[in-house]
Amino acid sequence: MAVLNLEGFLDWWLEDIEKHKMKERGFEETIEKIKVTVYGNIAHCFVVYKARLKSPADMPGQLGLDSHSLMKKDGRWWIVSITNDIITPQNPLPEELR
Repeated sequence: MAVLNLEGFLDWWLEDIEKHKMKERGFEETIEKIKVTVYGNIAHCFVVYKARLKSPADMPGQLGLDSHSLMKKDGRWWIVSITNDIITPQNPLPEELR
């Protein structure tokens, strides 16, 4: 886990693109499930996703969970924070997100 501002996140992502040769191998991320809760001007979204490199073709991918906190201001939704964790047998999803 790390705390990153926008610039830090972009730097980390660009480094990952190079490190895993994503331009050559391809990358895809698919959404498996979304759970949204809205109350007034605040919202929370859990997003279960699967990320994988496309080469080799049999690469299984990794399930993860993003947690998005949002607030509505000036007629639009703003992202307040995004946190992420990886789903593993030791760290399974809670039942309501399966």
